[in-house]
Amino acid sequence: MKLINFIFISLNCITCFNKNLILEKIIREYSDGRPSVVNTYKKNNDNINELIIETVYNHNGKINTEIYFENNSIKYVKYYYYYKNSKLKEVRKYLPPGIKDGEWIYYNLDGSILKIEVYKNHKLKKIKRY
Repeated sequence: MKLINFIFISLNCITCFNKNLILEKIIREYSDGRPSVVNTYKKNNDNINELIIETVYNHNGKINTEIYFENNSIKYVKYYYYYKNSKLKEVRKYLPPGIKDGEWIYYNLDGSILKIEVYKNHKLKKIKRY
C-alpha cells in the first residue's frame, strides 16, 4: 500500500510541474563552451514562454548576476561577489533603479555567514551578526 501511495504522490508532482513548465535556455557562451547567460522561462496562462530569470555567469562558472522578471519587467536584481578563493563573499539585492532592498548577506572566508543586513526602499532596517 505504501508503494502505491508513493507512486500516486510522484505522479501528482509531475502533473503539477508540467502545468508550470520551466525551461532554461543558454543565450550566450564563453569561447570554451561554458554558459555566460542563461534565461529561465515558464509557461504563462496563454501558454507562452515568459522570462522569469536571467542568470549571468562569470568565466569560472560562478553566478555574477540574477535578474528576476515579473510581467516582462525587472522585479529585482541580485549581485554575487566572491573572494579570490572563489568562495561567496556577498549577495546584494536591488530593486530598479538601484534601490537597496531585502537581505544583503555577507560571508566569512570559510563560507559561514558573517552578517545579514536588511534593507527596505534603500534604508537599512536591521543588522544581524553571527
